[in-house]
Amino acid sequence: PSSTSPRKQNFSVLEEDPVAQEHAKLAVETFDTVQKNIKKLIKEFKINRWYPDHPTHKPYLQSYYIDLSFCGPMEEFLGPAALLHAFRWMWDR
Repeated sequence: PSSTSPRKQNFSVLEEDPVAQEHAKLAVETFDTVQKNIKKLIKEFKINRWYPDHPTHKPYLQSYYIDLSFCGPMEEFLGPAALLHAFRWMWDR
C-alpha cells in the first residue's frame, strides 16, 4: 500500500457529489488512523536459552521481534509455537 496521504491527491470525480465527498472524508480519516497504528504491530517472542555443555553459563531469555504488519497472516496461521521452533532451528545452525 502507498504511504502517500490521500489529502495531497486530487480526485476530480468527487467535486460534484456531496455523498462521495463525505465518504472520501471518512476514508481519509481512516487512512491516517491506520498509518499511525501500523507502526505498533511489533510482537516480541522470548526463548529460554540454556547450554548443558557450558554449566557455568546461566539460562537466559533471548528476545525476537516480529513485525506483524509485514508478516501478520503467516504468524497467525503458524502460531507462536511454530515460529519459536523455526527460530530455534535457525539459531542453532
